[in-house]
Amino acid sequence: MTAPGAPATRRELAELVTEAGGRLDDTGMAELRPLVDDYVQRLDSAGAGERAVIAVTQQRAEDFFAVVLAAWQTDSVPLLCESLTDAPLGPLGAELSPSARVCRPAGSDVAAEGDSTAVLHMTSGSTGPPRIARRSCGSVLNEAAGYRTRLPLGPDDTVYVPTPLTHSYGWGIAFAALMAGSRLDARRLVHARRAAARAGAASVVALTAPTADLLAATPATASAGPRIAMVGASRVSSDLDERFAARFGIRLTRNYGCSETGPTFIGSAGLPEGAIGTPMPGVTVLAPDPGAEGELRLLLDAPVEGFLGAAGPPRTRWDTGDLVRRGRDGVVTFVSRLHPSARLNDRTVDLDGLCRAIRHVPGVVEVVPVVLVRSAGETEDLYAVVQGEGVDRAQVERSRSTFPAGTGSVRLVHCDELPVTAGGKVDRAHVIKLIDAQWPGR
Repeated sequence: MTAPGAPATRRELAELVTEAGGRLDDTGMAELRPLVDDYVQRLDSAGAGERAVIAVTQQRAEDFFAVVLAAWQTDSVPLLCESLTDAPLGPLGAELSPSARVCRPAGSDVAAEGDSTAVLHMTSGSTGPPRIARRSCGSVLNEAAGYRTRLPLGPDDTVYVPTPLTHSYGWGIAFAALMAGSRLDARRLVHARRAAARAGAASVVALTAPTADLLAATPATASAGPRIAMVGASRVSSDLDERFAARFGIRLTRNYGCSETGPTFIGSAGLPEGAIGTPMPGVTVLAPDPGAEGELRLLLDAPVEGFLGAAGPPRTRWDTGDLVRRGRDGVVTFVSRLHPSARLNDRTVDLDGLCRAIRHVPGVVEVVPVVLVRSAGETEDLYAVVQGEGVDRAQVERSRSTFPAGTGSVRLVHCDELPVTAGGKVDRAHVIKLIDAQWPGR
């Protein structure tokens, strides 16, 4: 929870993180002042003004954070994105560096929404076109305080974050490390063995499941290994947990949250598959009740600002859209994503019921429903992308008899592993390529 009198503006946030004592490798944040001042001058020369939106991509950590701090110092809002071409706010403006550009000028209607917004995140787009989530200063401070308490983090820690800083999960733990006065190693994963060596030299490592899988497959070394290896933005299988423990000597800590809220749950190492743990500080579970199953609904100390362009005030209640089981011990276990009803050729289709029916087939790990318009004409088709190695396809076909009424003809697509982004989310573009490969000429 943000303490009374804690910074509530972007300019105050920049001052706080600069003075917190965090380091980028061996460079203290206070030592970035000349570089930050240079970016401030570039922003002024570009006429960005207050409340401009600045698109920032992954780059050398010093430049990345210098741009963010310069944006905050000029009361602008950084938009973190994988590439500048992904920034969905219209034509890009003045260039600040090859990895940062003014995206919207001062006084634009989009930027004007963000009086309390610290940072903008793009959602993964796994279930539709990416949207821009707003995170308030209070929300990112709560996140940093939560990590500092639950992991915990301090000046003696080295935190290795090969997860992209432009992803909300990577950003959150990196910012928390700097706020805790820790040393941050934010070099991107290029070579698995080198990344494993960095992980071994760190005390805390923040990974996605695909990255953890790569590190687990590297040859063992004499390195002591991290005290905590946390996986977020993706589900941890029992097999991955065991292989990572065999390689590094520790089980994986779970992390659960979303772009709109930041992390909301931390699960201690050694939890069963699917368990996401217990709430972070500042997060209260409203539903389901202990011992019950249902949609996970939360109450947050820092209000959720929602998406750019979306109407409505910030809210403290957050309905996650995830089906979970809540144990009487307080541990929450993820069951599946709740897929709301969708419109298909002007009729309503129960996507959640469809996914539940297919998940009953042994070996099915995940089901991703996708509605696509046919290449010829305006007719829509419903596809169910089924993940599961060695799943009996005939049995999946037989499960059609349990599909919800009105589902119609569902086109099944099979894969051993769902394609994921660098941030660990389902990659919708590559899912569509799977569909095209199995349903050519669709």
